[in-house]
Amino acid sequence: MSTPTTLSPKARRSEEEILAELTQYFPDNDMEEVFVSDMHELTTEKGLSPIEACIHFAEKRGIEVTMLVPIIRRNLNLMSKITVDAENLNYIKKVPRLPI
Repeated sequence: MSTPTTLSPKARRSEEEILAELTQYFPDNDMEEVFVSDMHELTTEKGLSPIEACIHFAEKRGIEVTMLVPIIRRNLNLMSKITVDAENLNYIKKVPRLPI
């Protein structure tokens, strides 16, 4: 018999609660702009993968990577890059795509 998994208190929080907590790390309330620009810089100039860039950003700011989820979900371009990176690393199942 398997034991039920319980979520940590941080995992139960809503995206609004996480975004509200993130405002303490971004006093000018421009967290999405800062995150996207830092991600662009880390992926293009430093050559990090999107997943590595998220981890680096979170470590630099002293926050958990899971707190970035609401920001990533709002930016479809970034979300698709992270999804493709995760598929290439076999973290998630690959989804067939039409060649463009």
